Amino acid sequence: MSRPQIELRTLLLKAALAADIPEMRVLLEEGAGVDKQFINSGFTALHQAIGTSNYEMTELLIEYGANLEHDENANAQTPIMSAIIMDDLPMLKLLVKHGAQLDAVDQDNQTYADYAREIGRDTIAEYIDTMLTGN
Repeated sequence: MSRPQIELRTLLLKAALAADIPEMRVLLEEGAGVDKQFINSGFTALHQAIGTSNYEMTELLIEYGANLEHDENANAQTPIMSAIIMDDLPMLKLLVKHGAQLDAVDQDNQTYADYAREIGRDTIAEYIDTMLTGN
């Protein structure tokens, strides 16, 4: 008998918070929605994994189709923005390797590189600029 979706959602988010990779894998195999959101913040398990620099969990979530552009949360924060905030260039590179787009522009015409500079992540801003210009 399969578990109800509400239970899977709750367990999925608990596994994300606990960084419990084996449990996360079981839940995803049982059909828990990989992009389920935390109720208060709207963040997903992917945001949680990035925020704790959990590369293995990030890879697992991506393997199960996590939305690399998800921004339907309290801060309109994408996974790329989470990596920028954490000043985690290896995580950013991992996301890009799996197809995350660096060329997004927000409603104020601000790019990811602009955002990185604004919060003092100059190395990440330079990486993004290099990736976009090919130089």
